[in-house]
Amino acid sequence: MKKMNLQPSSGVSAAEDSRSAEDERFSSGEVIRSHNYDRADPPITASAWYPLRQLRKAIAEEIASHRLDASGFDIVDFGAGDAPYRRMFSLSTYRMADIAEAGHLTQPDLAIVQGCVEVEDDCADVVVSFQVLEHVDDVALYLGEARRLLRPGGKLLLTTHGVWPYHPHPRDLWRWTPEGMREELIRNGFFPLAIRGVVGPLGWTDQIRMSAVRRVANALPGIGNFCASVMTAILNMKIAIEDGCTPDSIRQRDPAIIVVVAQPIQDGATPG
Repeated sequence: MKKMNLQPSSGVSAAEDSRSAEDERFSSGEVIRSHNYDRADPPITASAWYPLRQLRKAIAEEIASHRLDASGFDIVDFGAGDAPYRRMFSLSTYRMADIAEAGHLTQPDLAIVQGCVEVEDDCADVVVSFQVLEHVDDVALYLGEARRLLRPGGKLLLTTHGVWPYHPHPRDLWRWTPEGMREELIRNGFFPLAIRGVVGPLGWTDQIRMSAVRRVANALPGIGNFCASVMTAILNMKIAIEDGCTPDSIRQRDPAIIVVVAQPIQDGATPG
C-alpha cells in the first residue's frame, strides 16, 4: 500500500470558529473548506452561499443518477473533515476517513496515517471526496488509494475546483479544467462516467470580487459585521442571477467547481 502526504481536511478549531476569523480567511480566498456554518445548508450571508448551494444540488443529482446511495452500501469519505454531506447518504453505512484532529467537530471512523486509510482493500462501494484533491501533495497517490478502497464495480464521487481563489488548508496546490480532470482520472486508472461544472464565469468573477467587498465592509468600526452580511447577501443574489443567465455550455467549459463520478478502469470500463 503506497504512502501519500494527505494534508488535514476541513475541520475548524474553536479558536477559528468566529465571524472575524471566517472573514479573514475569506479575504485570502478560503471560502469552501473553512467556515462557521453548515456547508451543506449555508445561510445567504455566508460568503460561499451560492456555490455551496449549487454544489449540494449537483452532488444530489449525481447520487441519484448513478445510484450511489443504497441499502447495504459502504461509503468511505476520504478526507472527510466534518462530513457535511453525510446525511445525503441515508441508506448506506458511512465511514469518515481523516487525520485525527482536535478541531474536527466529529472524529473520523478511519484514521489516515501518512496518507493511507487504515482499513482493508476493497472495503467500499463508493468513495467520496469533497473539496480535498486541490490540497493533496501527490494526486496520483491519493487517487491510487481511492482505487484501493473500492470494491469491484465501485465508484468514486469527487468534487474539486476549476477556478477559485487561493485557499490554503494548509496548502492549496492544484486547479483543473474539465478536460484536464478527465485526463487526470484516466492517467490514474479511472474512467470518468460524468464530469460536470458548477458555477460559470459570470458567477465566479463576482464571487472573487466579494472578498474585497467583505474586507472593506468588515473594516468599518462598529458596523463592519452588519455591513459585510448585508453586502454578502446582495452579492449572493447577484451571483445567482448572473449564473442563471450563463449558458450551460460556458459553465461546463469554465466552472468554479468540478463534480466527477468515475469507476476504476480495471472493472471493465475503458476510456472513450
